[in-house]
Amino acid sequence: MKLLSTFKKYLPILLLILVAFLVIKLLQKKETTSNNVADIIELDKKPPTITKDKSGRSHSEKEILYVTRTIANEVYEKQIDSLKDQLKIKDRQLQGVTTGTSEGTTRFIPVITREAADSIRRAAIQSIAYTSKWFDLYGTTEAGKEWDLTVRDSITLAFTRKGGFLGIGDKFYVDMSSANPVMQFKSVRSWEIPSSAQSHWKLGFSIGAGAQYNIQENKVTLGPQVGIGLNYNF
Repeated sequence: MKLLSTFKKYLPILLLILVAFLVIKLLQKKETTSNNVADIIELDKKPPTITKDKSGRSHSEKEILYVTRTIANEVYEKQIDSLKDQLKIKDRQLQGVTTGTSEGTTRFIPVITREAADSIRRAAIQSIAYTSKWFDLYGTTEAGKEWDLTVRDSITLAFTRKGGFLGIGDKFYVDMSSANPVMQFKSVRSWEIPSSAQSHWKLGFSIGAGAQYNIQENKVTLGPQVGIGLNYNF
């Protein structure tokens, strides 16, 4: 009886904690899978968080957007249609897309052959400049002077599933491509760390409040309920 009275005393607090937990999880899920087009566009336009690791390499991090296929086709219609045409896949086979742009600049002193050096000495010092959508090159024919080279790229990663019959036995692939026509990826590596295999059987513990009807006394009583159940999820 003492245990039951203690449980009744703290039951409202436990229920409040449970409700708060469910509300938080619901809000998190709603935020993650938001289908509001305006919200998606706003998140998509936010710049990534750029950091550098100990070795000096740059990292760009951004939240992944989870959207329904209908919203994806509405917001990214042109890009999706282009990818489907390039990869020769159907709408259901495209699972996700990651895109990114990069830019890097380096300085170097060109190695000039003896014949070229003799020609340069006989000619006036000239500036060299080349610029395009993907490359910028600036330098001078003066010996020992640095040249600047800037390289830009636009990369797309498309995650697809194909190979099966009616979606059964499909395998997952990643396609990496560059908008720069002279770039080619010589190696691609992609892996996913799946969650631990879940058993269909679940042992659950539940607490709550309920109503009980007593036929003999023709009376309804309210009180706490505690239960342990074994469920099978198909």
